[in-house]
This record gives sequence, structure tokens and C-alpha cells, in this order.
Amino acid sequence: MVSFSDYTAIINNYKDSFNGPEWIFVGLAVLVLVIIVGLIVLLIFFGIRRILRSRKGKLNQEELLDEIAILIK
Repeated sequence: MVSFSDYTAIINNYKDSFNGPEWIFVGLAVLVLVIIVGLIVLLIFFGIRRILRSRKGKLNQEELLDEIAILIK
């Protein structure tokens, strides 16, 4: 899916036989692939951000519990 060199080779192979509407479809296909890759990257980014945020929250809670335990003693 991310082998852009293969896509350019395929397009270069068939570019002489493309008409106007076919070029539009080629452009749309490339655009859809770029959007899909972009969405996958965004999902990975937001997933990592969520994991880091929840881990940070747990660490802060543990620190607070430790401080409360020290204060109780």
C-alpha cells in the first residue's frame, strides 16, 4: 500500500493510454490512498497520546497516594 515507486511505475507504464477522465480517476485513487495512510498515522498518533495521558494520570495518582500515606503516619 505504501510502495509509491510501484505506483509511479504503473502510472508511467499506462500514461500514454489514459484519457482525460481516466486521469481524474487515477488522481482520485492516489488521493484516497494518501488519505488512508494519513488516517492510519493519525490513529496511531492519537492512540499513543491517549496511552501516555492515561499512564501519566496513573503515575500522578500513585504519587498522591504515597504522599497521603506519608502524611497519615
